[in-house]
Amino acid sequence: MNIEGHEYTGFIDYDRVALKKASVNVWTEWLHFRLRNVLIGPLDKVFPPDSPYHTQLTQGSQTFSLCGVTLVACAIEALGGLLLGQQLASGGSFKAWLKQYMPEWYAMTPLRVKISDWLWDDARNGLAHQLAFKSGGTESNGQRFVEAKDGQIQMDPFMFYSDFKIGVGRFFEDIEKNKKVRSGFEVRFQETFLK
Repeated sequence: MNIEGHEYTGFIDYDRVALKKASVNVWTEWLHFRLRNVLIGPLDKVFPPDSPYHTQLTQGSQTFSLCGVTLVACAIEALGGLLLGQQLASGGSFKAWLKQYMPEWYAMTPLRVKISDWLWDDARNGLAHQLAFKSGGTESNGQRFVEAKDGQIQMDPFMFYSDFKIGVGRFFEDIEKNKKVRSGFEVRFQETFLK
């Protein structure tokens, strides 16, 4: 991709030298390009039910939902660090990004479960550390999440992904318009990609 007269690949090992000399605007475009090419573009081909390869990957008991949720949750955590200018422990960055860019997922259930806590502890950490939700799971039912009487939460993975993509768009708009967001992005981008 050509940004301000320089060709970028979207891969830091190839682009680091040029990015060190580039402006924050280039960093923003580069990261957005990277997200589209290594996460959102590939997920769009396999994750949503109407995507080209979804049916092939979800036959019988085979599913891509847990992979999709894991990848999106990890991306939210990384984007939260870019939002805040630092990576906070215990899901702080993850929850900050949810609150700002996916507020529907920063809600409280009728039984007083914070969805952001459940997403961090039971979904993201469960999938990352034990290959399963600690409690609850996924259910494509057209509602972001449903809480059973026993407190188990079922999330719609496709709505989660759709809301994530909308949030990503808003995040990159804020980097351009909001000085605080841009400042956090600048600090964390340097620490993450340019050292």
